[in-house]
Amino acid sequence: MSSIRLGAVCVALTCLAMVPSSAYAETAATPSSPVGSPSAPVVSSPAAGRVELTLQKVSGSPLFALVGRRIVVRGIVKPYVAGQSVSVSFAIDGRQVARSVVSVLALGNGAGQFRVGFASRYAGLAQARVTHPATAQQVAFSARAPAFRFVHADLGLGARSWTCCTTRFR
Repeated sequence: MSSIRLGAVCVALTCLAMVPSSAYAETAATPSSPVGSPSAPVVSSPAAGRVELTLQKVSGSPLFALVGRRIVVRGIVKPYVAGQSVSVSFAIDGRQVARSVVSVLALGNGAGQFRVGFASRYAGLAQARVTHPATAQQVAFSARAPAFRFVHADLGLGARSWTCCTTRFR
């Protein structure tokens, strides 16, 4: 039995010796590996993302800011992925009044941040919304900041119309 195996091995080695080296180089240079084998390139999936929004320079209960004063929307994005940007839009009484695209900067500990300022000339209920479109590196996400109201500074207790607030007493 061992002589049959030895003969088969000798025949196989002889056949390999007869194959020209150029043909062996071609077959070795073009490996045919099945999909999912360790030598196939691995495509990573985009990172999940979420954002937490906070309002700065807004106070009170219910929240308010003075007309003409600048408020700041600060967002913390987790996880941070380099090269990403978000769109921040502001609406007053349901109508979009401003929009800007800002880059997310590294904050440390795997998080990123952005800050956007906004001032309104008009009074009304305001809200900020942040959206991030899906990219190859990070999935899409969005968030809304708490609603707040821009109010005029010249209103006081007992004010009933705009005329009483502009009248000067001597």
